[in-house]
Amino acid sequence: MFRRPVFIALLVALVPMGRASGTATATNGCDGFSRDLTRELAVMRTAATPVAAAANAGNSRAGVVPDRHYTVTLRPQSEVRFDLPPARPARDAMPQGGTLEFVVDTAGRYRVSITSAHWIDVVADGRFIDSVAHEGHRECALLRKSVEFDLPARTRLVLQISGRAERELGLAITRARPVRPWRG
Repeated sequence: MFRRPVFIALLVALVPMGRASGTATATNGCDGFSRDLTRELAVMRTAATPVAAAANAGNSRAGVVPDRHYTVTLRPQSEVRFDLPPARPARDAMPQGGTLEFVVDTAGRYRVSITSAHWIDVVADGRFIDSVAHEGHRECALLRKSVEFDLPARTRLVLQISGRAERELGLAITRARPVRPWRG
């Protein structure tokens, strides 16, 4: 039978092994989110598809699809013609920006997650879709910011990225898990 101090020392020695092996979600500073972003983090860990954001509001815009990880290359924001002016002014002196298109098959709440602090707008039919929730975490290299929107199905949506100096960012669009009401 183990003595208590030996047993506690053995337990303490084993706990860090689980974290180091990658079984815990607390890697790379990504454990501070208040929402469950495990799905978004999993997508951001997959190989990224490179895509260049468009500089104009024309038909030459690159398309992205949900549940894929993209590396987006932006342009100087002064060269970008957005569908609507960004809802927030630029925070950096030499901001980068661009636009992408996407469509969701099913209406519902979706998250746009990025690796930078750029401003995110979603436009449909010439109007902004208001965000319903957001969260940011500077210490997480995989996912710096996640913004939730209630999106319509089978509608051309424009993702506008603006306001920060980074020229490249990681991006994923995912369906948010529904929050189940508490039943006491």
